[in-house]
Amino acid sequence: MASFQLTTHEKIAKATEKCELKVQAVPFTRRNNVNAVWSIAFSPDRSRFAWSSGNRRVQILPWNALKNLPIADPANLIVPDNNNNDHQQEDPRDEDSDNDERMSCDGGSLDGEYSDGEAEWIQPKTIECGDIVLSLAFGSSLPHKKLRTSNVKYRMYDHSNTKLMLAIGLKSGKIKTYDIGKDATLHLMDHKDGIREMAFNPDGSLMLVSASADHTLKVWDMKDDGNMVKTLREHQKPVISCSFSPNGKVMASVGSNKMAILWDMTSSITLIHRLIGHHHDIVGCHFSTDGALLATASWDARVCVWDPYTGEVLQQLHHVFPPLPTVFAGGANNNFVRGVAFSPDGSHIATVCDDKYVRFWSLWETSDPEVVYPLENALACTYSPDGAVLAAGTRCGQVKFLEAPMKVNKLQHMCRLSIRRMVQDTRELPGLRGYLPGEMLRYLAYKDIYTEYEEEV
Repeated sequence: MASFQLTTHEKIAKATEKCELKVQAVPFTRRNNVNAVWSIAFSPDRSRFAWSSGNRRVQILPWNALKNLPIADPANLIVPDNNNNDHQQEDPRDEDSDNDERMSCDGGSLDGEYSDGEAEWIQPKTIECGDIVLSLAFGSSLPHKKLRTSNVKYRMYDHSNTKLMLAIGLKSGKIKTYDIGKDATLHLMDHKDGIREMAFNPDGSLMLVSASADHTLKVWDMKDDGNMVKTLREHQKPVISCSFSPNGKVMASVGSNKMAILWDMTSSITLIHRLIGHHHDIVGCHFSTDGALLATASWDARVCVWDPYTGEVLQQLHHVFPPLPTVFAGGANNNFVRGVAFSPDGSHIATVCDDKYVRFWSLWETSDPEVVYPLENALACTYSPDGAVLAAGTRCGQVKFLEAPMKVNKLQHMCRLSIRRMVQDTRELPGLRGYLPGEMLRYLAYKDIYTEYEEEV
């Protein structure tokens, strides 16, 4: 049952639903998860949206970046009445229609769509995977990025000019990578159990990290025929999620051992330190847009906002009030937080929880969420690259697209974002002491959002 600290859910603003993707498949049951949308992903160039659309397949849809809507078959796309003012079109099956081209509910062509700012015709794509899809990740390449693991000149798969790639993690432990521009597929096989999460390094090197239930993370170089670079074995239990910092130099991984691990990804890939503070399995993690903060979601009904470099918890977003004592937080509390995402605007965090609510939190007002949306059986959430839309996937085979709250940040905070993008490690801030006053250094370290909590036993 949802509970809030200072108000009730009736008094909190409700997010606006833009549209809903729905798979046409067998009825949902708890024992039958073939329809479950375990993972959803936006391409970094805002041209595509991918989702595990049930029945062991993945759909890659064109994304209308102007209207922030997917281009999909009207049979699978439901648009609520509150959005029919600008993108409802006549039924393309109408005999009187003069337009022979198939159209989606938002006015886009089902046979393709031009990508944002490019003369490229984007076709919808369905990939048959033959196994339950647990994770998806888009990666983009930069041609000037050199190979980091090999000097061999000949390679079976040339990904030097790859612009966009989709990695698909399967329950069997296999990874299927799809080069969207070349329509080519490559399989990666070394994990012994399901791939719970994947992430491409955002530096354009096409380095892929996979987190598996076999207790390991593996690093793959997709520009070197997908060769495995290293296996990371610090987790003693299933690894559930991983996330790169925006500059690609640091990666966080979380899992069933109640802790997050920070990794140095610059050269030899080494452990930096562990973040300990949750009372139950940690199932999600995500860096802020400047890389200075890390949000972790746990089944202990909390989201912790860390300074990942010092290991300090700056905030806790409680999904139950009063907060659960440790003995109950570590058990079956019916308020598992399933996913977390930092907004690209640097001032909001979105979470999905078993209490049937999607929450949008302000980074500065954390007593209660700023906006909520009722949604049952939610499993995952992610923001569009511009932060205007949040997509949330469910066990029932749905993807809800919600209008995300956005704000024009204060100039002070925008300056902080700019500085922290260049100096992401908080431990390097004291080096600026001769140039900046102490109070400003404290602000750069996000001490203005710090809240001290007393732990209940």
